[in-house]
Amino acid sequence: MKNVFFILVLCCLSFNLKAQITATIKNPTDQKPIPYVNIWVENENIGVTADENGNFTIAAPANSKLVFNALGYDDKTIEASKIDGIVYLIPKVFELKEVIVSSAKKTIENKIGTFKSNGINSYYGSSDNYPYMVARHFSNNENTLKTSFIKTIIPFCKSDIDNAKFRLRLFEADKDGQPSIEIFKEDIIVIVKKGNSKPFIDL
Repeated sequence: MKNVFFILVLCCLSFNLKAQITATIKNPTDQKPIPYVNIWVENENIGVTADENGNFTIAAPANSKLVFNALGYDDKTIEASKIDGIVYLIPKVFELKEVIVSSAKKTIENKIGTFKSNGINSYYGSSDNYPYMVARHFSNNENTLKTSFIKTIIPFCKSDIDNAKFRLRLFEADKDGQPSIEIFKEDIIVIVKKGNSKPFIDL
């Protein structure tokens, strides 16, 4: 009987080590919620994403730390036991070393690619329970060389659920046309409606 009692006590202690944390992530300047913040337990494979109102719930060990990451804000790490309803993220400050003012020039916009299912260069498949990745390579030509930056991206999307999310990533291509160095290291999270859609992504 002593052995059984000892095992039951250990199970109860192990169960109580995890805490359910619920909070809202806000901007301290205007008190507005910050949507779609990535939250994960430091050094653990546990993570969630805040909703459009900055709310999240996560089960984390009481002695662990939570890491918060959002586009345009400094990363923040907080002890799970010290989170009490609201988490504030500080907006990033970008310092420009030099500003060059030149005469006004006419802006020319170029379309450097259109969607074609047979034009997708790389496709990474997986099982039904996990997402997959699709890559499109744009090679240099007379049109792309005239384009100094990307203003907007309009992907073709097909979703079986409403408010589906995916992460858009941009890479340089190596000499073989394969992805190499990531150009934009911040997360670009896109939300799409159910069915076929073409979301307008302003970069």
